[in-house]
Amino acid sequence: MVGTLMGIYGKIFKLMSVFCHQRPDRSFYFFHVQFLLCARCTGLVVGFFVSIIIHHFLLKSWPKMYSFFFLISVLLNGLSLFIETSNLERFILGILLGSSTGFLMSDHIKIIKKELKYA
Repeated sequence: MVGTLMGIYGKIFKLMSVFCHQRPDRSFYFFHVQFLLCARCTGLVVGFFVSIIIHHFLLKSWPKMYSFFFLISVLLNGLSLFIETSNLERFILGILLGSSTGFLMSDHIKIIKKELKYA
């Protein structure tokens, strides 16, 4: 059974390599098994989905003035490429970028739905 699970994991791992570099030194491990995505990409995914859930259940809209949050997270992410960062720092930057993207996309989807409803 463990062999079957590792075989499935290997196939999914290979599939995810299309989206992420999966460098071992930039990835988290769980019981000595590397995550499917690097720390930054893991943060992106976590931030994106958590922000969509928060936006759907807690927020009516994403104030446009908060869009600067998105720009700052992109800037920090870009600057982090030039300095050595830990996996935790990469994960946090990924969460910032992913959540900003999720909030902005959720807000635009709500606007589009509203416009289609009245069209």
